[in-house]
Amino acid sequence: MTKGMFPNPADWMRLLVDAQQAQIDVTKTMVDAGAAMLDPSKADEAARKLEEAGKQALDAAEALARAQIEWLSFWRC
Repeated sequence: MTKGMFPNPADWMRLLVDAQQAQIDVTKTMVDAGAAMLDPSKADEAARKLEEAGKQALDAAEALARAQIEWLSFWRC
């Protein structure tokens, strides 16, 4: 990432887009898990998808934290 007096905001935007994509992926997995829960025979699949969504949620939170840290670093002189 660019550091210094005049940072490139595109660097931060890339991190933000990555974080938002991770959040979208979590949502998709949660929807898939919810659909699997409707069928009792797919309980194991639903549990697996919920576990996967939990891991994806952590990744998304970390990606958002990276974007926030980068944004804050732009304001350091």
